[in-house]
Amino acid sequence: MTATVVVEIGSRAELVLDPRFTRRLVQLELSELEVPPSPTTTNEPTALFFRVTQEAPSTLRIELWERGKFYGARTISVSRGTSQLLARRIALAAAELARRLRHVRQEEARRLKLEAREPSESAHPAKHTAELYRFFVEPGASAAAVGPSELWLIGTGVTAGWRLADSYFGVRASWYGGQMGRGETHSVQWTELMLAPGYTYSLSPSLRLDVGLDAGAAVVRVHGVQAVDAIDGQKETWTGRLAAHLGLQIPLTQSLALNAGPEIGSVLRRLPVTLRDGSSNDYGGLWLASKFGLVMEP
Repeated sequence: MTATVVVEIGSRAELVLDPRFTRRLVQLELSELEVPPSPTTTNEPTALFFRVTQEAPSTLRIELWERGKFYGARTISVSRGTSQLLARRIALAAAELARRLRHVRQEEARRLKLEAREPSESAHPAKHTAELYRFFVEPGASAAAVGPSELWLIGTGVTAGWRLADSYFGVRASWYGGQMGRGETHSVQWTELMLAPGYTYSLSPSLRLDVGLDAGAAVVRVHGVQAVDAIDGQKETWTGRLAAHLGLQIPLTQSLALNAGPEIGSVLRRLPVTLRDGSSNDYGGLWLASKFGLVMEP
């Protein structure tokens, strides 16, 4: 741990806490958390000063200071729990305050870096524009229900596209296999090509929210039926699909992130199928899916 951590416990707070155990837990909770120094004072190491006081009979206040500057506070209730449990809550609150400070320092360093690059980028606008666009590729897997009980599908796919800041535009090709619902056992092959624009929101340094739309067309092949689209012997047809997707992204490295979440939409053209017993059904409607992918930005 590069930062120095000091915990001051007020006299009133000492009556409900085990001071030694509390200081030890705070140190352990922060042992793997690196808070960078202020980018404007890089020669001075980080020194985290936590002050624990009891300002009300049932409330403890945990403050974070760093070289005389206040960086936030948290309060916890002391109406329930042993002194060991309260120490644990204080350690968690201290870690949250330290993570907030780390995020502030990272954003400040990023802003200063961008400001330092602006003069050179204004002299080379074409180079700057090229650096803004980043290529990405996302292989993944998904499972889908259509109807939601008329078709069951599971498959793989890959999305490739370009990202501009937090916005992106991709094209995804997917291959599904599955079977009909409604008690049928006929297998289905579903191949589609989708346009996938979207936007990524940064919730925290370790979590992002991906929101987007999927729109495109699919070729569907149904095995073991009498007719498709009311044409005897026909096995293939086409359809379209429109859906919204929502994903939580967990960065693993600077260029690699896990992405998982639901997708909800609709099949735009129902699939008329005639079974071997002569009965006819139209398959389609609501599209519900769960997706998992690995986002890579080479």
